[in-house]
Amino acid sequence: AAKYPIPLLPDATIFKHGGHTNQLSLTIPAMDRYRVRSLEKILKTEPLTETQRNALLHVLIQKLTYLRDGALRRGMDVSGYAQKLKHYQ
Repeated sequence: AAKYPIPLLPDATIFKHGGHTNQLSLTIPAMDRYRVRSLEKILKTEPLTETQRNALLHVLIQKLTYLRDGALRRGMDVSGYAQKLKHYQ
């Protein structure tokens, strides 16, 4: 998607809803950590336009914030997430 244009459809074709027992994020532990790794890899290895880079950083910061906040609620160490957030902000 970073290398080729992808047209947008004018109407929504997917409707998301969560909370059901078979949703993917409940079946794969730490799914957002994998998403963060993927985003970081793209950031390091792919040539991105400024618009693409800014969009990627926006999503990366959202995911890291989500992970940090979840770790805080569970009383876990958040230093790794805090360090990455500081680096990307």
